[in-house]
Amino acid sequence: MSHKQLYLYFPFWRKQYFFSKEAHKNSKLANMCVPYNFFARITWKVWNNFSIFRSISRAYEDDLPIPLKEIYKITGIQSDLDFIQNTGTSGPDQKSTAVVYSHDINRYFFIKYSKTKRGNILLRNEVNTLSQLPPDNIYPKIINYSISDEYCWYMSSYISGEKLLNNDFDINIYNLLLKINKLNINTNNSNKADIKYVFSHGDFCPWNILLDSSSLKIIDWEMASYLPLGYDLFTFIFQSNFLLNPTISASTLLVKNKYWIIKYFKEFGIINWEIYLNKYIEWRIKQMGNHLEYTKILLKYNSLLEQCNIN
Repeated sequence: MSHKQLYLYFPFWRKQYFFSKEAHKNSKLANMCVPYNFFARITWKVWNNFSIFRSISRAYEDDLPIPLKEIYKITGIQSDLDFIQNTGTSGPDQKSTAVVYSHDINRYFFIKYSKTKRGNILLRNEVNTLSQLPPDNIYPKIINYSISDEYCWYMSSYISGEKLLNNDFDINIYNLLLKINKLNINTNNSNKADIKYVFSHGDFCPWNILLDSSSLKIIDWEMASYLPLGYDLFTFIFQSNFLLNPTISASTLLVKNKYWIIKYFKEFGIINWEIYLNKYIEWRIKQMGNHLEYTKILLKYNSLLEQCNIN
């Protein structure tokens, strides 16, 4: 094993994020790993501010999810790089990501890297989608990419901004959603059916939305596809809240957001939005199956079906 250069990892009980040099002090880089729940945010502050915790979080080049030689090859820059890497969620669709800063040219890049079969499929779809998005600073811009059966990667512009920690639906989220759902993009997994389908982000959640000054930006397009109208809307309102606010009830979310649901569907000439909510819930229940970790969320979706009287 090569032990020439030391890196840091966070959190100190699990190697999830990797930092070069003093990368954790660079706010633009560090935004990549800002946690959502209270305990994780406290842990991040402690780790970031007290060197004793970082001293027990040492890693080596062989630990990096994206090899250093790959970073050099992808960026075309061989020296003076700072970066933060995210190992990604383990599983059949695992992908690793990195935000890289070049001191020589004073520029940031984003990299996504996959060596899994399912991850490669998702990454191909994201490259295809990003390549077609209209010029706009709210989307990443593809700089370079490589696709093969063995592994895939792409490098894009870096979208700066703070993670959206507030998951309340408002007019700014509404306008961003409409902008996405009215795009005309050819995806690798388009669908057709009797109900209305629109181009969708596929993972329209607070953790993929960044706030920069007063504008919203959106990242992570690998799930982009033509999906039933309202898929992104219901994902933000229900799925993200079920994950981030486990104690909140489905009925509370429905009452709280009914105005936005009706307004959104009227924009597309649809009055009977309940049909689309029913389709969305059925899809989520099917996707989660009987996995024990989703038991509480499944109960919430079943409760939502009952309360909407759309069984």
